[in-house]
Formats: sequence, C-alpha cells, structure tokens
Amino acid sequence: MNARPDLNLDSESSDWKEAKKKLCSMDKEKRREVYRVDFIPLEKIPVWSPSGVSSREPRYKVNEELNKKISLFTGDITKLEIDAIANADFAGVLQV
Repeated sequence: MNARPDLNLDSESSDWKEAKKKLCSMDKEKRREVYRVDFIPLEKIPVWSPSGVSSREPRYKVNEELNKKISLFTGDITKLEIDAIANADFAGVLQV
C-alpha cells in the first residue's frame, strides 16, 4: 500500500472545506487510503427485497428501480462507505 496522502482529518486546524475538496478530487482507492477505520463498501450491503406473502393488495405499485436503492443494515453505521445516512435511529441508509 502507498503512503497515506497528505491529509490530516484529525487536526482541529484542518479546514473542512479544503479537506472535502481534497477528498472529492481523489479516486476511490486513494480515498480509502485516508480512512482511519475498517470500512464496509456499498457493494457489500445487500439491497432490500420483498419477501413473504400478504393477504392484502399492495397500496402502491412496486418500483423495482427504487427497491435497488434501499438497504436494511444492522451494525456500526460509522463504518459504512456511503454518502449519507437517513434516520439513524431506524438505521436507514440512503444510497446516493
């Protein structure tokens, strides 16, 4: 593995805007060198799939494209390599 890029995310004197700009300019592999902890890539999080049988008719039409963007995750959400987390109490994950 290469030496970590010159980016100190732990320094209070670091400007978050500069850090964000630098991180966004890196490709995925370079960004991963900066991570401080083990991470879980998005590809490892299974998407939600309906299961079971219901006696009721669905209220809304199933949207397969939307279903591909919904995941249920149990674990340490701070280790997820994702862009955003929606409703952390529910541990919902937003794939952007």
